[in-house]
Amino acid sequence: MEATWGTLTEEDAPHLADLLTAIEAADDLGENHTEADVRERLRNPLLDLTDGTLAARVGDRIVAYGYLPVKQNATGTHLMAVAGGVHPEFRRQGYGTRILEWAVEQAPKLHERRFPGVGLELHVGADDRAHDRAALALSLGFVKSRSFLDMEADLSGSLPRTNPPEGLEIVPWSPELDAGARAVRNESFSDHWGSVPHTEESWRHYVTGRHFLPQGSFLACEGGGGGPVREGEDAARDGRDTAVEGQGAARAEQDGRRVVGIVMAQEHTTPGGSPYVWIAIVGTLAEWRGRGVAGALLGHALHFYRQQGYATVELGVDADNGTGAVRVYEKAGFHVTNRGSVYVRKII
Repeated sequence: MEATWGTLTEEDAPHLADLLTAIEAADDLGENHTEADVRERLRNPLLDLTDGTLAARVGDRIVAYGYLPVKQNATGTHLMAVAGGVHPEFRRQGYGTRILEWAVEQAPKLHERRFPGVGLELHVGADDRAHDRAALALSLGFVKSRSFLDMEADLSGSLPRTNPPEGLEIVPWSPELDAGARAVRNESFSDHWGSVPHTEESWRHYVTGRHFLPQGSFLACEGGGGGPVREGEDAARDGRDTAVEGQGAARAEQDGRRVVGIVMAQEHTTPGGSPYVWIAIVGTLAEWRGRGVAGALLGHALHFYRQQGYATVELGVDADNGTGAVRVYEKAGFHVTNRGSVYVRKII
């Protein structure tokens, strides 16, 4: 049966989840995509379902898909990333090529609406085990530009733990300190390859997402008494409403406390159904780097996750990170489990 092509809607979430499950079964990338996950992804405010999605259907099945959200911000160049996949039964039949060619053609249209007058790059990520995906990107003019590492910490063994530097207190994330957390994220990632500042809208989408782990996200604050760590879930406020103002230079200070470092976490499940923690963001203000802030935050966080019954914690990091993040993570107990690459094509 010949495939028909069209766009995605929220009602496609069950069929798209089935496709992602079939892809995971074949590729064994350790990913688990539920219908709720897919529905949340399709509700991303940066994704235009009409002009930013593509799907191939055979009967009532989705056998290939692509989606192309705009970025929340652009600092000189708009860095758009295309995501997609093809059902194992339908590979090597031109579906992947059509999706990537569509993205190259569609990206400028979406870009001009959002950030006219600036440059545009299109990015494609590929696990280093996905040789066909990398070959496709290269065949369409993309260039391998960066490598990223997946890292994991096993919580069953001994875990290092260090006190925060004098003058700092580690506290759980709270809505009251959320503006400071966003400010630290934006400032600390301002010199990171491929990173752009979070806007109020995009940050709210993150901290209200279904995977966000508020009680397992921690902030290092100065002005909080100097060195102690607040323990227990009562210290965490499982709030979902945030009050964040301004752009990347938003003040990191609230009620006399200034956020200088963050660990922001999510809870996910393996394909087998086991929950684990994904540390999505680790950031420290430049003036506090090299003083053990990230190590103290990670040590505190990993001990907390073990107390909550988690077995593993994962994160991803730029292999060429200039802040020494890989060494910090290894010292905290993480080891490399996999590697991926980003392929880039300059469009405008």
